[in-house]
Amino acid sequence: MDIQSLLENLTVEEKAALLAGVDFMFTNPVPRLGIPSARMSDGPHGLRVQKEGGDNGVAGSEPATCFPTAVSTASSWNPDNTYKMGEAIAEEMLHYGIDVLLGPGACIKRNPLCGRNFEYFSEDPLLAGKMAAAEVNGVQSKGCGVSVKHFALNNAENFRFMGDSVCDMRAIREKYLKVFEIIVKESKPHTMMCAYNKINGEYCCENKWLLTDVLRNEWGFDGVVMSDWGATHDRVKGVSAGLDLEMPGDTDICRKWIIDAAKSGTLKMEGLDKAVENILRLVQRYENNQKDIDVDWEAHNVLAAEIAEDCAVLLKNGGVLPLDKSERILVVGDLFDKMRYQGAGSSMINPTFLSTPKIAFDEHKVAYEFCRGYAENKLEADDKLIAEAVAKAKGYDIGVEKTLERKQKIIRERQKKACEKSGKVWVEPEVQLEMDQRLADEKAEEIFRSELKSKCEKKGLNYEEELEKHIRQISEKNAKEAEKKRLAEEKQAAKLKAAEEKQTAKLAKLTSQQLVAREEKARRRRERIDAAWAIELEKGNATYQKMQDLLKKYAEKKEKH
Repeated sequence: MDIQSLLENLTVEEKAALLAGVDFMFTNPVPRLGIPSARMSDGPHGLRVQKEGGDNGVAGSEPATCFPTAVSTASSWNPDNTYKMGEAIAEEMLHYGIDVLLGPGACIKRNPLCGRNFEYFSEDPLLAGKMAAAEVNGVQSKGCGVSVKHFALNNAENFRFMGDSVCDMRAIREKYLKVFEIIVKESKPHTMMCAYNKINGEYCCENKWLLTDVLRNEWGFDGVVMSDWGATHDRVKGVSAGLDLEMPGDTDICRKWIIDAAKSGTLKMEGLDKAVENILRLVQRYENNQKDIDVDWEAHNVLAAEIAEDCAVLLKNGGVLPLDKSERILVVGDLFDKMRYQGAGSSMINPTFLSTPKIAFDEHKVAYEFCRGYAENKLEADDKLIAEAVAKAKGYDIGVEKTLERKQKIIRERQKKACEKSGKVWVEPEVQLEMDQRLADEKAEEIFRSELKSKCEKKGLNYEEELEKHIRQISEKNAKEAEKKRLAEEKQAAKLKAAEEKQTAKLAKLTSQQLVAREEKARRRRERIDAAWAIELEKGNATYQKMQDLLKKYAEKKEKH
């Protein structure tokens, strides 16, 4: 593709067309000059390729591997995971004829209510930057492209399309832009995607400081800058600021604004040509990509599982894990079977394979009992399901005592191995403790007897009588302490029993109230239905009577004639 020659031969109208998308996921072709389209697909942790004739909604997409989301992969602190994931996604892109993946998402997590937090990596710009850069390098190593999003400071959900991220320059530079700087410098992404929001009063898609001064001039970015879907406002101002491609495009008024501005001189031809050149270079990158290649879907599924395993982080064990496979366990929670494994919206993938915890337990022949505990599709707690889970949990003994026992067992095994390694004789901790205690007691008794004998000699007392007196005092003291402990235990047991009875009564009462409420609701529903039927019946009777009257009049009229 001779880009300079194409720039000379393109009309202003064709240049304006090239700066806008078409059919939701394509760049505009120019058949007259042999310029093809580049095709995009939602990501970022897998492909959401719409089937032919699809409506670009969240359903009806082609099967693809659903890799762990960014919130998971960042937990591994392992860029190799996202690099391998990027390579696999690129293979699937080539299979479906996709040129540009709309991802990874790399904004800093700031607001816990941000709807895209699941597909953003971290609160830390270094971690997010390194993980995202590795994914970009993985995808682009196969000749495909990415669109790093959402540039920039897109950290909240409220007022998503028009919010203003007001921030001081130091925070912008050191935190919110640092992540994108790392990605641009370490992976050279083919495209960047502008966010919906403003930064300090200026929309990202029209922000010359952001798109030209920082991104291109400071960081050396040389790819295409595209808008998020529907993020443009002033199209001419956007082109002048450094926004090349408007997505999804197909907006006649935006194209007209560019044409009119170019012809009037409001938009310099140099600026227009620069944006068009960026688009042509993007399309040129993928001209010779091999399409419709075969994909080893099973291998990709195994890779997704390996990455997910590496991303699972156990902060503290305490001897609970691993569970004893010979023991039957209780599993509580609706997500055991109705697994939540990805987010929704534009990144919702139709997985080629799906393995729930329940399927995995069954495949590995884990002995378990399951109860729901809650309904995964409801916000309100279900007291009946909770009561069922509490009742079943009483039959299982994996609690504090079992945990401590297992922890002690692990410690004992480690100590035993250490003794064997150093050539020392291993003694069970309980035996060693008993020996130490006995020696300590013997030594203490020896010291006490010596001190008592010395005291008796000084004061002229009988040693044997004083020793017997002391032993009697100790015995009385021990008896009092034992009685006090027994009474305290009885009191505690009575207190726990009362609390348990109170909780049981409360649950029973709640269940009873629910049944009454349900019956009352059903009764009111029946009354409404009966009333509705009565109205319909009355209407029907009236209509029937009216028809009878009409038929009677018709018969009378016929007889008269």
